[in-house]
Amino acid sequence: MLAQFGNTICLGKDVVILKEGERICGTGGAFSTVPIVQNKAYFQVDIQQTGVWGIGLGNRQAQIDSAPIEKYFWGLRESGQVFADGQCIGQLNKAVDEGDSIGIAYDHIEMKIYVNGEEAEPKITGVKGPVRVCSIYLQNKEDYSLKLMKKVKG
Repeated sequence: MLAQFGNTICLGKDVVILKEGERICGTGGAFSTVPIVQNKAYFQVDIQQTGVWGIGLGNRQAQIDSAPIEKYFWGLRESGQVFADGQCIGQLNKAVDEGDSIGIAYDHIEMKIYVNGEEAEPKITGVKGPVRVCSIYLQNKEDYSLKLMKKVKG
């Protein structure tokens, strides 16, 4: 589920969580309610419409009231760029478009990105925690949303 650290709500001020925590809309970021347990996690998100978005891991220090999130975020942007704590480390070797499913797998050593079930490059190493799974941000200019397809596993 998205958006809460214990009793503290953890989503951007212009973010709305719908469908019992499975859909995110608005501008800004949100984190899952679940921390990474035993250093392993996987989740999957469906891209419902093109726009500005990011999917990956993040920690409490990330600035989630705007998009894109720069520092304390490790993940994929809509452009296909892969970011690690504010630095672009490469371009995804697979195109990402509307209707695609993006999977994020983390095992405490590296974060892998999957596009429609196929592993993509580059991988991310050096994620600094404590991190939360399912860190998502978007910038809503045309009323689009991202859908969390599988509940977080930690």
